[in-house]
Amino acid sequence: MKRKLCAILVSDLPPDAPLEDLATLDMARDIANALKRLGYETRTLPFVSDLAVNRAQLADLKPDFVFNLVEAIFGKGALAFIAPALFEDIKIPFVGSGSSAIFATTDKILSKQVLKSLNIATPAWATAPDFSGVDEAKRYIVKNAREDASIGIDSDSVVQTRAAVIARAKRANEERQGEWFAEEYVDGREFNVAVLDGEDGPEVMPLAEMTFQDYPEDKPKIVDYKAKWNENTFEYENSCRYFIDESEESALAAKLSDTALKSWRAFGLRGWGRVDMRVNENGTPLVIDINANSDLSEGMGMADAAEKKGISYDALIARIVDSTLRTSAAT
Repeated sequence: MKRKLCAILVSDLPPDAPLEDLATLDMARDIANALKRLGYETRTLPFVSDLAVNRAQLADLKPDFVFNLVEAIFGKGALAFIAPALFEDIKIPFVGSGSSAIFATTDKILSKQVLKSLNIATPAWATAPDFSGVDEAKRYIVKNAREDASIGIDSDSVVQTRAAVIARAKRANEERQGEWFAEEYVDGREFNVAVLDGEDGPEVMPLAEMTFQDYPEDKPKIVDYKAKWNENTFEYENSCRYFIDESEESALAAKLSDTALKSWRAFGLRGWGRVDMRVNENGTPLVIDINANSDLSEGMGMADAAEKKGISYDALIARIVDSTLRTSAAT
């Protein structure tokens, strides 16, 4: 393989950045090491808020392609689409989904509107300030509309009644300003469905289910901030992922795979991604989140699912690079 230079772009982070942001640097190291084993040279650069600086750095470095891992600008996930927009503007090939896909999937309310318009099932929702449409008989989970990593989500995020939704959103906004909305809480099984691009198009990886072991009856079964990031907590230790036996649940597996692929195509994802779903009492998967450029760390969700499929970490990175650059060249 002819050696090529890859610039890995990450968010520009302060030393005291939170765990969910610092984890991106670990992911960048994993990817850089894999690329080096595959014969690539790499340089990891911060994507700073001054676009002229980024443009000049890339012009000086002249990489053959960029691996985009930028998850936030000015600390805001809602601005992450600016990075691929710049790469598109200067016409440099890059690995990962394009700016429109990043923009649409980062905005959870917009994502749900797109899904609904295409008849892809997603839980009902209500928005600030009045949260009209909340069904008093149902429970809702209050989420940040433009941030991922379960930021601002804990057991108290699941509430019932419109008054409780408004109170929770107000309290959450006081802790972290942003746009908060209420999504109907689906008290059912949760699946993380990884999708990997390839020569023949997107392919669904083995289906991973999140399980909530020994959760008290009154504790919502959700992957909240503690479950994702705070080791030595009940939530972290007792929320576990495992791969289901798809041959024993073939009908459900087919529904999950079909919904994941429809979601992938709806947003024009590229390279790799993950679709999170909850299954309701009727056995219907409902999309609760679309993750373009999802976690690609070695041994984590996407890589773990690929390994289950027989795809090593290095082979995973090689396939992502090849498929996205092929798509980039075609456009």
